[in-house]
Parts: sequence; C-alpha cells; structure tokens
Amino acid sequence: MIILIIISIILDGVFSNFSNIFFPLFSFSLLPIIYKHKKNLIIYSLIIGLIYGLIFTNMFLLEIISYYICSLFIICFFKKFNYNIYNLLLITLLNIILYRTINFIVLSLSNIIPFSISLLFKSIYSSLILNIIYIILIYLITNKKNVIKIIKTSIVDLIK
Repeated sequence: MIILIIISIILDGVFSNFSNIFFPLFSFSLLPIIYKHKKNLIIYSLIIGLIYGLIFTNMFLLEIISYYICSLFIICFFKKFNYNIYNLLLITLLNIILYRTINFIVLSLSNIIPFSISLLFKSIYSSLILNIIYIILIYLITNKKNVIKIIKTSIVDLIK
C-alpha cells in the first residue's frame, strides 16, 4: 500500500505539471482503497494530507483537516454500504465534491481565491473524470481475484 501511495503522489505531481484540463487528486482518491486494505485510515489520511499539503499546496493544515473530514465520511459510508466497485465510485465522487467544497469555502473566505461558483464547479468536474478512471484502475489492480472471478463468470455465462 505504501508503494501505491508514493506512486499516487508522484502521479499527482506529473499530471499537475502537464495538464491544464484535469486536476488530479490521485493520493486523495486512494483513501477508500486504503480503507479496504488498512484499518487505520485516519492515520494514513493525516500523513498523506500533510505530505500533499507540503509538496503541492503549502497549506498543510487545510489539507490535513480536509483529508481527516473526508476519511471520517469514508468510514461512515462503508459502515452503511458494502465495499464494491459501485460504492467505491460513489464514495470517490462524493468525496471529491466534499474535498473541493471544503477547500473552496476556506480559500474563498480567506480571500485567497475569488468566490465563484463556476470556479468550484470547474474544480469538481475537472477532478472527477481523471480520478474516477484512476480509482477504477487501482481497484482492478488491488482486487485481481474478484476481477478474475467476474471475468470467468461472464465467460461461462456467454458459453451457456
């Protein structure tokens, strides 16, 4: 899992430098996957939020708080719903909206960015596309057994 976190942080940096269309949140989007494989999500999220804040935004306290709140949301979500690809995509979508909204409100109230709903929507939809694709790929990589089982079942169903 540590290697996946490091790769996600590196990809955040690479995509941030080379894309003006998509806003990556790969290390953030990884939180629901971490929840599935590691039970100490809060600790992981605080560390990742600190690293992300120090490397990318220079607002590590805001990042730590945002990651913490979103991690609590993930924990509550998966206490009520099963962990599967559909719920993983749903929590990723909701978490990106929550994260972007928290950061937007704090940065707007601090007069760091202008208060513009269109700016908020742009940051949300620009993050959603890329991060949904990323989370699907990571899910497939981390759940090879389930994917192979689904493929075998599909092939058997096709043959029948």
